[in-house]
Amino acid sequence: MGTITALERTTLLDSKAIKALLGQGYTPDTIEIESSDQLRGQSRFNALPLEVATAYWLTQAGEGKKQALSLVWALLTETLERRFDTAFSITRTEQERDELLSQRVQQLERDIREAFAC
Repeated sequence: MGTITALERTTLLDSKAIKALLGQGYTPDTIEIESSDQLRGQSRFNALPLEVATAYWLTQAGEGKKQALSLVWALLTETLERRFDTAFSITRTEQERDELLSQRVQQLERDIREAFAC
């Protein structure tokens, strides 16, 4: 989970919703992977803005893809939790947050599998 295939990326970038979000003619940035050796033909990847990644996972969840649904649900929960923690002066380390997120994703994947199995 987390990797968008070239076909999925092309389909997403060609969609009306993304064009409305990013504007016509949007082209993703290409980022070169840094290396201590300056070699010709180094690996590169296309960087998509956060809005595009969000739209992709939300779309996947809306289509009923179980992993996407559990990821979106867990990330929404974490976002609200961070805001509540700030509002109520609760302090958590990033490691604690990462562990909670991992636990939530695993539990949600189990719950969703069971819910869709019926």
